[in-house]
Amino acid sequence: MGMGNRIALAWAVVFAAGLVTTTTRAESPSPLTAPPPAYADPAPAPPADVPIVYAQPQPQPFVAPTSGPRRAQSPAATGGLGIFGGMYAWSFMSGMFAIIIGEGGSRCDRCTPYGRWLFLPAVGPFVSMARESETRQGRIYAGILGSGQVFGLLVYAIGALTEGPRSQAPLPPGPGFSFGIRPDGMDVTLRF
Repeated sequence: MGMGNRIALAWAVVFAAGLVTTTTRAESPSPLTAPPPAYADPAPAPPADVPIVYAQPQPQPFVAPTSGPRRAQSPAATGGLGIFGGMYAWSFMSGMFAIIIGEGGSRCDRCTPYGRWLFLPAVGPFVSMARESETRQGRIYAGILGSGQVFGLLVYAIGALTEGPRSQAPLPPGPGFSFGIRPDGMDVTLRF
């Protein structure tokens, strides 16, 4: 069955299933006529002898957090994850293209294994560079991808390790002013 027959058969199935319908000019509505307006019945008024009672908000009890304060992620750790993620995404796409080229019957015999190694984060580009690359450009390209991934992981590790835990230490003695908002009210402190 040729490609044209397959397409015609697919459209015939779609029309028969009712997924797509056709309209003629006579059936299409005129853009100048609007549908008649629909009016809703008004809501009935409450009886006059029933008092209206408004619910008062109830104060919620303060619940202390069960764990310590949450650490904010350092900018270095965030940047490291961004570098690693970007370089790994580039490596992944390059691996996909290498596999497509290798499977497509090109002269490249090692493109498919080269591309498969690029899927492995941080280590795969170096293995691909050492074992599967046929050209100097392929080795340099894989080396840049692997170096970028390792650099991103190192920046993340340094940022995560140098950022110490946050502590809720009391303010040092002496003059000062502090202002805070808690769930159960406001806190203003002025020390002399």
